[in-house]
Amino acid sequence: MGEEKKNPQKLKRIEAAAYDYDNDPRWADYWSNILIPSHMASRSGVVDHFERKFYQCYITVMKSGGIVKLRKGAMVERG
Repeated sequence: MGEEKKNPQKLKRIEAAAYDYDNDPRWADYWSNILIPSHMASRSGVVDHFERKFYQCYITVMKSGGIVKLRKGAMVERG
């Protein structure tokens, strides 16, 4: 348990890996808009990378609540 406190990035990776991407319609939309060659899209390391990016963008934002400032002054309400 003490190791997670020392390394929050490791905890975030574990949370992202445990997320149920198959049942989140936003993931299908996100994945379909990624432009990478099909031979790279089948690599587990590549999929893991984009799953972590998705988790950071969509799930972590929802957990923290409040308002987020997005690119070029756009505002979005969290949670």
